[in-house]
Formats: sequence, structure tokens, C-alpha cells
Amino acid sequence: MIKEIKKEVQKIKILGYPLKIYEIFQYFLDNENAEYAFIFINSELKQISFKEILPLLLGCSNGDHVCETELPHILLKSPIIINIEDKEIVILEKITQAIQKEFPLIVQHKNGILGQIPFKKLILFMKNCEVKEAIFVNPLTGLPGNYQIQQHYLTRQEPFCIAYFDFNNFKPINDKYGFAKGDEAIKLAATLLQKYFPECFIGHIGGDDFVIIGNFSSEYAKSIIQDFNKQIVVIHPEKDIKQGFITGIDRYGKITKFPLLSGALAVICLKEKIDYKEITQELAKMKSVAKSKLDQNLLPFEYKEI
Repeated sequence: MIKEIKKEVQKIKILGYPLKIYEIFQYFLDNENAEYAFIFINSELKQISFKEILPLLLGCSNGDHVCETELPHILLKSPIIINIEDKEIVILEKITQAIQKEFPLIVQHKNGILGQIPFKKLILFMKNCEVKEAIFVNPLTGLPGNYQIQQHYLTRQEPFCIAYFDFNNFKPINDKYGFAKGDEAIKLAATLLQKYFPECFIGHIGGDDFVIIGNFSSEYAKSIIQDFNKQIVVIHPEKDIKQGFITGIDRYGKITKFPLLSGALAVICLKEKIDYKEITQELAKMKSVAKSKLDQNLLPFEYKEI
């Protein structure tokens, strides 16, 4: 976000105090697009808008003696200021404050003031951020998508674990109950994974594939997939739950019994980070191994350390 903010910053001229009304008048004449004037008073930055001093300026333009009087400091307001070294959550709070007050945003760093982002540009900036966020978020679950998963992996400090989750026998669910029921299962999976891993980053690759990144033990992850597979069966009608399977058409066109919906989990715990492409390929292989265990009535779980 800091890079994007810096791109929007416009340099500002800061006036000294005291100053007369006609000097402010001249400032706005010289800077036709300026909505605010910025003034240092007692080493503190203040601001005043064109609208706030319009009555005084009208008097000044008519030749009134008010032109020669000093600008009342009571009219000056404190601006909303962010420091580019601030945490993102602090910056977002300040941006929200500025938008609510219809103020520009003053941007500074340790060496001084960089400039301002005018109110109208601030609105556009936030809308663009929301659009970008929407692009990177899975529309079904609201979870971060591929781009954010990769960025989180690349910036995460070791040691940590990364897990790859998806469903077993998901296609028969879609075929038998319809896509809406499949979407319901995916949303339930997202809810359960967030419940099980509250302190972890959870991303949704797409379809029924999820990634979890954080600090957790293999024992905990194993217990989670056991509990998950008990909870997810609520997706099925009571009749199918009681009989313990569903019937559907396999890839060869034959009527087949399929196990109830369940999840598979592959986990790699890293002491040192490896290439992102390499880790995803290894997780995909491990997930296939985990899913194959279901045919042996074993828990669909696979774990390794690197």
C-alpha cells in the first residue's frame, strides 16, 4: 500500500504565519485547483479550505479593509497526517478519518512532509484498492486467492507449516446434488478451516482447494482432518448419511457407490523456505498420496518436514 500512496502524493507549498487575508487570497488565485492552504503556526501544520474563508475573500475582492487584516488562527484546523513508516492498519484508520471529514491526507516521513493526497484523489485511491482487493479475493468464500497466497508465503518468516486441503469425492456431490450444494460444501469448508486455524493465513486457490499457512503441529493438523470429516457430512441428506454412501455415475458411465464427502490434508513444515513452485508441486504430490489412503480406510492425511 505504501508504494501506491507515494504515487498519489502531490507536493504542497506551506505558508508561514502570521499572514494577511490578501496573502491567502493570492495563494488561491495562483493555485486555482487548490482546495486547501497549508500553514505552519508555532511549528505545527494547520489547514484551511477555500470554502472556509470564502466570505473573507469576497470582502477582500471588493476592496474591503479586511484584506489587510491578519488571518484569524481560530479558523485553522489540524490536518489528518500519516507517516509512511506507520503500520498499514494505522494508515487505513487515518485514511478513513480523512474521508469522513472530507479532508486531504498529509503524508510525511522521518525527514519531513512529502505532500498531500487531495480528498477526491483519496476517494479514487480507496476505490481502486477495493477493486484490486476484490480481484485477489475468491468471490465464493471471500478468502485470499492465488496471488495473496504466494505473497504471504514469500514474506512469511520461517519456521512455519503450509498445508494443502481439498475434498475427496467432490465431483459426485456436484453431479448428484447440483452445483449449489457443491458451493455450500465449499463455503462450509472455508468456515470450518477458519474455525480450526484462527491464527493462520487461509487462502482459497479455487474450486475445493485451500491453503493454510501458519504455526501448527502435525498432531493438531491430523486431529483437525479427523474432526472436519465428521462435521462435513451434514452436507448430505439424512438418508445418505445413514447408509454411509451416495450413488452416482462414474467416469465409465456405470452406477457406483461413492463414500460420503470428506477432506484430505497434506502438510509440510519448513525450517527453511524453498522455492514457491517447488513447494506447491511437493504439496500436490503429497495430497494425492493422502487421498489414496481413503481407499485403504486410512485417514487422508500426509505430513513431512523440510
